[in-house]
Amino acid sequence: MRLLKLVIIFMFLFNAISYAQQVNTGKTIMSGSLQVTHTPLSLKDVPKELIEKLNYPYVRFYRTDVKNNTDRPIKIIWFDGYFSYEGRWYASNVRNKVLQTKDFLDWYSKDDILSDGWLRPGGTASCYVNWHWTETEQDINTKWAYIGIDSQSHDFFAEAVVPEIKPERIKAPTNR
Repeated sequence: MRLLKLVIIFMFLFNAISYAQQVNTGKTIMSGSLQVTHTPLSLKDVPKELIEKLNYPYVRFYRTDVKNNTDRPIKIIWFDGYFSYEGRWYASNVRNKVLQTKDFLDWYSKDDILSDGWLRPGGTASCYVNWHWTETEQDINTKWAYIGIDSQSHDFFAEAVVPEIKPERIKAPTNR
């Protein structure tokens, strides 16, 4: 129970930092201009090297696609994963920091992204193997949210909840 309280406090702090660093240009965020989808993956779709590095009891694997539905390039300047606890969303990701363009370039496919981070009009960037973990088989609601800008500093926002996915047991759960 004490560990859970520490995790909640830790996630609350990251959530606060994450919100504080969101872009606030005063322009309207255009709904639907960015689209996020999560597609469940089977264990056979996950590289063995990744599975060997994970030290969590239960993991859900999925592909995340971010699509630019506009007629102009958009740069993802902020994104984060969230989990729901007692009706509130808390920021959480494996880098334990607010994720920005460099992180997006590290994790997402480059086919439709220019070297300086601009996602082409109509293009899709994919994180081919995204994941989140839990201590038990019971899932925790999880979502990813993104903010992008165009060359005129218009903001674009998208988020999507990860669908329910059968967990893969990676290691035996610990009794804490």
